[in-house]
Amino acid sequence: MLPPGKRAMTTGSVHVLPPCVEPLPLYRPRNPQASDLWRLMDRHFQTFQRVYDERFQPKYGFWRPVVERSVRAFLDCGDLHHGFAGVRCADCHHEMFVAFSCKQRCTCPSCHQKRALLTAIHVAEDVCFPVAHRQVVLTIPKRLRLHTRFDRTLLGKLSSCAAACIQDEIRRALGREDVVPGMIGAIQTFGEVLNFQPHIHALVTCGAFTARGEFLEVPEFDMHRLHAAWREAVFALYLAEGKIEPEVVQNMRTWQHSGFSVDQSVLLAAGVRWSSEIWRSDSAAFAARGGNIPIPILWPGLRERKAFRCTSMRVAGQTRKGRRGRAVWLNDSLPTPLTPPA
Repeated sequence: MLPPGKRAMTTGSVHVLPPCVEPLPLYRPRNPQASDLWRLMDRHFQTFQRVYDERFQPKYGFWRPVVERSVRAFLDCGDLHHGFAGVRCADCHHEMFVAFSCKQRCTCPSCHQKRALLTAIHVAEDVCFPVAHRQVVLTIPKRLRLHTRFDRTLLGKLSSCAAACIQDEIRRALGREDVVPGMIGAIQTFGEVLNFQPHIHALVTCGAFTARGEFLEVPEFDMHRLHAAWREAVFALYLAEGKIEPEVVQNMRTWQHSGFSVDQSVLLAAGVRWSSEIWRSDSAAFAARGGNIPIPILWPGLRERKAFRCTSMRVAGQTRKGRRGRAVWLNDSLPTPLTPPA
């Protein structure tokens, strides 16, 4: 472990640490093969994959290749046989090997927890502008969830619907069409008991930005109006995609409980330091763990006129090109909303 402010120096394939200032606890490598999850995956995953089409596809949808890649990476994570870095302290000459990790979310509990915390801190400290934010959660009825299981593209389109509804609501509240709110959206496809329940978490600025970077505050959203707009947007999407017929929409309008919901109960006030504890329990950890498909960052809060568009929440805001995402600089004119990548 490195003391604060210290960086490792690389010499060939060995990382040489700066001189020790004070004794530090020895690194204790974990043993992933000892976990019940690792043994379960190692023993039964091939069988599960072989019988999936016959036993599970009719209920849970087609087999996605990313599942196999994720599990294989998890089984190799933390195993010295699959690569490691040699580290040596220049002062005490202590040497050790550190196994490479898979660095993925969800499948690997160890890497997932680290990514969740690092992403939360990054979003809080580097992406979001220091203004008040709300977490807005939008859900759809059970009657409509089944379609997203077999057509995963609907999930991204639902995210776009949510972004448009929230932007329209903020613009109506401000009485201006020339402003843009900040928003990070993530789709989570499971509920509290691991049931299939696709819904959207959105971290939204309590207001919007003008072309000059001025922030106009909206203390609270009109939930009744946002709820109605969300319902109509989802109906319009499903009709346009040919997933339901107009008769289904008419029938659902007669339901006493529509199944749609919008919640804004979580508020992060401006000026409050968003520590990892706050974010882990509230609004940014969902972005690190949420959803099991690539999720775009729609409109991050603007800081120094900089926004990010990424192919996956697991690398939210990183500027590395390719699958790791890329940075998008807004020009001097009014920034237009970033749309999800195809």
